[in-house]
Amino acid sequence: MLRWCLLLLLFSYTRGRVIDANVQTTILGQDDDANIRIHSSFKTHETPQNAEGVVTKSNFGNVRMYGIKDPIDQIIEPRLERIAFLNCTSGEPSDSPLRRCCSSPDLPYGCECFDISPWSFFHNSWLTLPQCPAEAPVTFTLHNRQHSGGRPVTAADFLGNNSSTVPKQTVVVVHGYTQGGSQGWVQALRAELLLQRDANVVVVDWAPGAEPPYRQAVANMRVTAAALATLIDAMWRSGTAALDATWLIGHSLGAHLVGLAGQEIQRLTSRPVGRITGLDPAGPRFWAVHDLVALDASDAAFVDVIHTNGRILGEGSTRSSGHADFWPDGGEVSPGCAPWDNSCSHHRAHELFHASLLGVCDFDATNADGRHCSMGAGADTSCRGVFTLETYPARFPFC
Repeated sequence: MLRWCLLLLLFSYTRGRVIDANVQTTILGQDDDANIRIHSSFKTHETPQNAEGVVTKSNFGNVRMYGIKDPIDQIIEPRLERIAFLNCTSGEPSDSPLRRCCSSPDLPYGCECFDISPWSFFHNSWLTLPQCPAEAPVTFTLHNRQHSGGRPVTAADFLGNNSSTVPKQTVVVVHGYTQGGSQGWVQALRAELLLQRDANVVVVDWAPGAEPPYRQAVANMRVTAAALATLIDAMWRSGTAALDATWLIGHSLGAHLVGLAGQEIQRLTSRPVGRITGLDPAGPRFWAVHDLVALDASDAAFVDVIHTNGRILGEGSTRSSGHADFWPDGGEVSPGCAPWDNSCSHHRAHELFHASLLGVCDFDATNADGRHCSMGAGADTSCRGVFTLETYPARFPFC
């Protein structure tokens, strides 16, 4: 209750300051069918045509968790656009209690602002502003068959360097809360991906930003997502990567992070990435949020999600959010995991995905219409709906 009182108080004070020198946003009209032309990020369930598209207010308002709207969204939604990413437009970034502007070559156009005001939808960090790259650095390590050991890269490494080769598939692996890029499961996926395909595999290590407290990590993932989008944009513009062959894979908070990166990539390139795979997307602080905040089907051309701890008081999301959502063994408690051991079930998602990548398990799943679809790496991009299956035994590879 105190949180909502504070936010409403701040909104009443700052509502006239939506348009300022730091925001390239113009609101046209005030009636119900007024269009909103935005120069910042927007998100609908249609692929945007360009970064200055016209979006109607009716495109917004999708919320998670049993269709319950966030109370503050019901109050403010009819009036203001929701802002995910903001370009800095002044010479120097300016901060406020509700906005953090970060100047960094790792961010789009060298500077980006992150809003937690009531009209931004990003109030799930509980008034916690994100840390800038200088405070919570992120490392991107590029692996391929020419550099199997990996080498750190930044967007600057690709700018102005047009590749003379055919663009490769690019696969990105992102860890979650309190983890890092050196995690065993991350490196196992990286190694197996390179064995199977001649691709660029990017391992994202945002460990400094993924540390406790949890609310800070929730805020920080927005900055990491913007940095990842900047890298993919640079790889695409240099001819190193093809967006339709780009595949983002994230676990827990990392699943929402790659969703945000997918949004930002669309803003920067006017094109979606080919695929995003969410591995038990985080539930806490994402139970009643707008689609702009959490992973959803508009973030890529195809979004598939594996749920293994999706229950109230669990670590995973309770809502289906992709084109194809898989709920193995009910998706709440995994076989072999104690009901009170959320971590065991939560991490089963990336274990199942690894098993599917190895090809030793088919993980055939069915939806309510009786359609069959394989869960994991081999999921067909035409799959649609909610799928269920059983796994056994309760040890790797679970088939």
